[in-house]
Amino acid sequence: MTEYEVPNYIALAIPFFFVLIFLEILITRLMKRDYYRIADSINDLSMGSIQQITGLFVRTTIFASYLLLYDYLYNNFRLVDWGLDGMIESMLSGAPLSGFSTAMVWKLIAASTVGFLLVDLAYYWFHRTSHEVAVVWGSHEAHHQSEEYNLTVALRQGFLQFLFSWPFNLPIALVGIHPVIFIIAGQFNTIYQFWIHTRAIKKLPRFIEWFLNTPSHHRVHHAIDPKYIDRNHAGTLIIWDKMFGTFQAEEEEPHYGTVKPLASWNPIWAQVQYWVNLSRTAYRAPYWVDKFKIWFMRPGWKPRGMGEMAPIPEIDPATYKKYDPQIPAGLSYYGLLQFVFVILGSLLLLNKVIEPLSPVGGVIGAWVFFSLMTLGLVLEGGRAGYRLEWFRQGLMIAGAVAVIMLQPEFLMYGPVAGLVCVACLVWLSRYRPRPDGLSNSSGRGHLPAAAK
Repeated sequence: MTEYEVPNYIALAIPFFFVLIFLEILITRLMKRDYYRIADSINDLSMGSIQQITGLFVRTTIFASYLLLYDYLYNNFRLVDWGLDGMIESMLSGAPLSGFSTAMVWKLIAASTVGFLLVDLAYYWFHRTSHEVAVVWGSHEAHHQSEEYNLTVALRQGFLQFLFSWPFNLPIALVGIHPVIFIIAGQFNTIYQFWIHTRAIKKLPRFIEWFLNTPSHHRVHHAIDPKYIDRNHAGTLIIWDKMFGTFQAEEEEPHYGTVKPLASWNPIWAQVQYWVNLSRTAYRAPYWVDKFKIWFMRPGWKPRGMGEMAPIPEIDPATYKKYDPQIPAGLSYYGLLQFVFVILGSLLLLNKVIEPLSPVGGVIGAWVFFSLMTLGLVLEGGRAGYRLEWFRQGLMIAGAVAVIMLQPEFLMYGPVAGLVCVACLVWLSRYRPRPDGLSNSSGRGHLPAAAK
């Protein structure tokens, strides 16, 4: 074990995330609150899966290089020496905490506390920057696209956000925070932010609301109401927003999403569409300086000759509508079942049952990405998703045949896989899209709003 091979606490927390999601669904249904829609939640979890699988490659390439830079600054330019290097290396090798003196343990607690505060402060400034600089917003916007607010939204992440966040953490090395403390603090900062993505918890006692980021504070951050825009950027501690003038208390019930709605269940398009549209605007800009400038101005800024930056519109509850393609209930359940199959495939990579960087791992990763995109289009009810899903199921049948031919020991599984794919195609065929783009249904109509 190297000094940077620390447990991935985020991966370990994922089963607990899903337990909490299930409990939130159960509790809010008992409360008769409509906080979940199948298509929206699948879209959230698809985005999280894409981010996690991409992260497997990022951690072995870009993140490894970043840690080398952090380590170089730590070892050569740190201004504070906590004297913990030997202790941390011993603990990574299996030495128990009880084997160290009380003074060393308290020193570790102090360094860990300072490290956590600095990580949280760095996150605040990155998060604030991601809302104020267009190119960085493109990496973070994916997290805000859902028009719901529930625990699945916490798992909806931009897959390239790390490319913009890491520079904010480098100064922490100069304060002498050991890389292992830094990595663990960053993971727990991320884990903390999961539970605040809920509407089921209203406001907590005043002393908690005063210093911690809470569901109430973070609902404001996800809102598109003008007075809530670009507020409450905190990760764990809301005190940073109060110190730097970006705090806003929750008053009226917020409306969620992005000012310009995504209006799509395609998770691949959701990850890149902002940069695509930014590139198109830069291309059309009349002046060369604006072609460059647009990437570093506030989101929504327009080049000269292309109109004025529009103000954030007020939300009229009477006319406000969420993106909600009306598809048959059976098609929604079909998408949910297929999503479960795809997630099982992604777990083979995330748990390294199959090596992600191997040829087989690459094929499975590509299949997961293609499947999630296809299922998103299926849930939109259009012809493109219908055709791609037939093609995807055909690929899986061909894959099952290829596996049987190359690996005869899997002969007993091939026919089962083929029959499952055929059954799925029979199910899908009941929902052939009409020429107007909507699905026909021999089922029993649409899901009620609370279940979609």
